[in-house]
Amino acid sequence: MGFWQWHEGLVRRISPRNISMILLGKLLVSFSISSAYSRFIIPYGFVLLLIGSVVVFHYVHATFMRWHENKETEYKHHMFGLIGILLLAIFIGAQSSHVPLKLYIGLLGVVLTIPGLIDLFRSGEKLVTKKKKSK
Repeated sequence: MGFWQWHEGLVRRISPRNISMILLGKLLVSFSISSAYSRFIIPYGFVLLLIGSVVVFHYVHATFMRWHENKETEYKHHMFGLIGILLLAIFIGAQSSHVPLKLYIGLLGVVLTIPGLIDLFRSGEKLVTKKKKSK
């Protein structure tokens, strides 16, 4: 089992609503942290923008080509798209160093990820108890 299959198995345990909240939380936390440390990130801004744009382009291109061929998009392509979007959020956060309430934006992002983590751990407990009962 590779990394992508393992990660996909974890994500499939979480409800769609919690996945949306986790993704939004990750974006807010990335934005908040990069906004707080923008002085250190600004010199790498062009590299972040370039890599994030290339990764998002790869995601869009791969997804479109899979749609065109009537095939299912692989999970790893979705994760590449997410990584690209997070890099762009870091770039935008670094450019927005004067955003008020950075700490509260970051805390909101963390709070949004908590229900998904609880959902993940609860589903993990169900899997463990099913394995014990089957023995």
